[in-house]
Amino acid sequence: MKALITRENIWLLLVGFTLCSFAGSERINSWGIIALSAFPLADLNLGAKLKLTNWSKSIVPSLVFFGVYLFFFLFSEQDGDASHALVSKLSFLLLPLAFTVENYFSEKNERILLLFFSLALSVSLTYQISNSLIEHYFLAETPSLSRSFSRMNVSSYIMHPGYFSAYLLFGVIWHILKKNKFSLIFISIFTIGILILLSRIVILFYILFLIYCGIQYIRKSEKKIRSFSLIILATLVASFAIYQIPPVKNRIISTVKNINNTDKKISVGAATASRRITYEQELYLIEKKPIFGFGLGNATEELRNHLETMGFVALSEKMNTHNQYVNTWMNTGIFGFVALLIFLGSSFIKFRRQKREVAVWIVLMISFLLLTDDLLEIQANSVFFALTLSLYLTSREPTYS
Repeated sequence: MKALITRENIWLLLVGFTLCSFAGSERINSWGIIALSAFPLADLNLGAKLKLTNWSKSIVPSLVFFGVYLFFFLFSEQDGDASHALVSKLSFLLLPLAFTVENYFSEKNERILLLFFSLALSVSLTYQISNSLIEHYFLAETPSLSRSFSRMNVSSYIMHPGYFSAYLLFGVIWHILKKNKFSLIFISIFTIGILILLSRIVILFYILFLIYCGIQYIRKSEKKIRSFSLIILATLVASFAIYQIPPVKNRIISTVKNINNTDKKISVGAATASRRITYEQELYLIEKKPIFGFGLGNATEELRNHLETMGFVALSEKMNTHNQYVNTWMNTGIFGFVALLIFLGSSFIKFRRQKREVAVWIVLMISFLLLTDDLLEIQANSVFFALTLSLYLTSREPTYS
């Protein structure tokens, strides 16, 4: 029994709990980050451990990114929005520091953690789909499979479809690159979930990742022409089949139809048109205050006020920046924007040098998803990204050959 109660096993339990919490409540993971941050403190030999700790320069960009938000917070009005913006970035300070002192992220433990995370995601997705089927098909006065598998109806039982799709995409990337005997099962489940939840940015990145995998397969193949032909054929067949799925087809048609829509009456519900309009207005706002921005916590309010002034009244009621780079720039000026780019860029460079393929693709995925949503303003996403990157940034030994 004593052999089971080791610091490594407790650490694994805490990380596993925090990872699995992303498959459920968006709030549970806050308890996980508190426990993980406090874990190194619960050690009688902490003083000696700190002296022996090899503080890595790789965590500095993460600390600087948080430091910029802290600096702007000190000079803000410190209202609820500014506090939320700072607190949601707290994991970029606490987790790198905690994991630098104590991190047991080895090849073996990585597989254990990701297996449980995959199981949690699968159970969560099954729960969401089952509840939607019960409500909109089995118990509905007019049963409808289309409503049962509607992305918003399915996701209403857990969290926003875009956020959950990001976690599913992370699982897909990990299982494709770190193949094990359960990978095909999880890849299939996660792919079905991504197609149901229909986050366009997630699907687009998934396609780019599959193109990369296809290129790698062709490069390693002895019969390159045959491999190339098979991949092209499989891509065409899969694309045609997926396009026949009504929600997918409707979302593609809607995207193409609304991409140039600049109607003043447009609302947040028209995602393509509303974001296109918003991005144009955000660039104008950045040009007004490019150095110091509008102050921490003021990005959304400034955007909505400007949209109302420009005549987009319906859009001004609920619209957010929907771009983390823009949000950071509007909140903390050029300083926060550059700090975010340096953090992502330095992580990418380090993982490339260490040939950590999964970690490289995690950075690319995060960088890509931040283009169409202000994900780091949501605590669950901020903790998830900080947790996964910190695990790899501070791991004691390479997990990739």
